[in-house]
Amino acid sequence: MSSRGKYGKWSTEDLSSAISAFPNGSYGLNECARLFKVPKTTLKRHLEEKNKRANNAIKKMGRFSVFNEEVEAELAKHILIFEERMFGMGIRDVRKLAFELATRNNLKHNFNTDKRMAGKKWYYGFMSRHKEISVRQPEKTSMARAAGFSKARVDKFYELLKTICEEDKFTATRIFNVDETGCSTVQRQCQKILAKKGKHQIGKHF
Repeated sequence: MSSRGKYGKWSTEDLSSAISAFPNGSYGLNECARLFKVPKTTLKRHLEEKNKRANNAIKKMGRFSVFNEEVEAELAKHILIFEERMFGMGIRDVRKLAFELATRNNLKHNFNTDKRMAGKKWYYGFMSRHKEISVRQPEKTSMARAAGFSKARVDKFYELLKTICEEDKFTATRIFNVDETGCSTVQRQCQKILAKKGKHQIGKHF
């Protein structure tokens, strides 16, 4: 079997035994790795507590995650809240937000400092860990529809207009009627955004 085929064949118990055996001087690093069939680099990483994805002897492979589970959960919640409020975030928006979050909290990361955004690998990893989020094509949505156009809201508008006119003593000569012809209330093209998986209607406005 090739070395690639042996990747990840060790168990949590193997790692725990190797970690326990090394500090008491019973075996050296090379001997521990050979005896308990744990890769030397993996064992060394755990012993030096450099594997940020490791918790004592819990087996986890691959690169470490920049954010812990709690922070990622908050980030996912933030994305969904923005979508519910009609300000859905695109893929690049999320990658830039991740960079900003890591930078401001002084977290170790390998994000692109020139573009100031997280890499595609981080994004795909984040999406795989949060199945409740998917990339969706939003509908063009006007501000009136987004706000919930209703009789109660129209009545409230005219109440406010009346109050302003009375307070500032506006006369009819200072009130103008503007036709919205030629003024679009929705964007022409909507980029795909991240939204809750399974949601039937996705809207977005500027």
